Amino acid sequence: MNTLLIKKPKLLIILTLSFLFCAAVIIIETNILSQNQDAFTTSFGNEQELLVAQIEKQAIAVLTEQSGTEQDVIEQIIKTAKTSGSRYWFFSKNNKLLFFRNDNETSQLHITDVKELLHSYKIDGGKNIDVLISLFNDKKNGSVLFSSSASNEPGLTSISFFEANGASYSVGVCTTENYILDAGKIFRNNSYTINTIVSICLILFSFAVISIMLIDKKNEDVEIAKKFIQANNLKIEKLTAQNSELDTLYDEDKNIYSSKVLYALLKKLNHPELFPVSVIIINIHHSDSITYDGLVSELAPILKKLLPQKSILARTQDNQLTALLFRTDYTSAKAVQSKLSKAWSSILKKLHSSAETEVITHLPEDGSLVKNFDAVINHKKIKNR
Repeated sequence: MNTLLIKKPKLLIILTLSFLFCAAVIIIETNILSQNQDAFTTSFGNEQELLVAQIEKQAIAVLTEQSGTEQDVIEQIIKTAKTSGSRYWFFSKNNKLLFFRNDNETSQLHITDVKELLHSYKIDGGKNIDVLISLFNDKKNGSVLFSSSASNEPGLTSISFFEANGASYSVGVCTTENYILDAGKIFRNNSYTINTIVSICLILFSFAVISIMLIDKKNEDVEIAKKFIQANNLKIEKLTAQNSELDTLYDEDKNIYSSKVLYALLKKLNHPELFPVSVIIINIHHSDSITYDGLVSELAPILKKLLPQKSILARTQDNQLTALLFRTDYTSAKAVQSKLSKAWSSILKKLHSSAETEVITHLPEDGSLVKNFDAVINHKKIKNR
């Protein structure tokens, strides 16, 4: 494939463009999904700020109109507000935390000063802490996505500041980012969308790669066929020059070569891409009612149809044909042998004749093809390969 890409720059361009297109689509869609996620988080923050504003009004009413205490605010309002494992409330007076998450968490706080607590978050690797500190310094209502440490899950905090009875208060709520995204089905939708896009891109890219590989394979087969034809032409031309009559080398009607052609090819096979090479030996026994040539003429159409196009069929003895099959292993050769036997069985039965076949296969590292071939010709026992 690398050779093909070097020789065919257009294919390399197609493959590169396919990859770049897939990468661009994934990047663009990921950015769009990220923007959608940010937009939903912002929208959720706006709704959360409205909720905090309602809690603020209730707290002011308790502290001023009802002459209640901060504990009344905590018991009557903060603890009754909607909360869960993914959402918690906090309440402070003059930057001192009076309530944080729940009674247990509040009692275990080592740092109750809000600004000191935020600075400790920053030391632990928390994110966006400076923005949160600015809100407390400026006593500015708003929302910020922050994390209390490098390992903790980010949360969206919405906070509101108000004055009551000469004191400065703040009330806020924090919701984990995963809860927000899950509420908007962001993870699920993003996952479906990204998986679909990635799948489509992989299919397109795979199609481009497979197409190039198929073209590569086709070109390889064409090159092998060219070498095969050139090699055969050279051998046949050489043998033709040594013999005055071409008829002794090739029977055009039956598409059968002489044994000289076959042996010349067997001894001078020098193209590794033609291996493995298999040989099918066909011993024909004809009855008195038909001659050998007559029987071969009957079988010729079957041989022409079932033998591979790149094969060589030769007459190696008076009653023997041999098929030389290139790029054919033992299993494939046996399959051809079986098809031949089935195809001509009715003809042989009708003519009271028979045919015996045997297969041998030569692997590239095995130099015994001619030796094994001779052994079969001489009826010696050989081991099928």
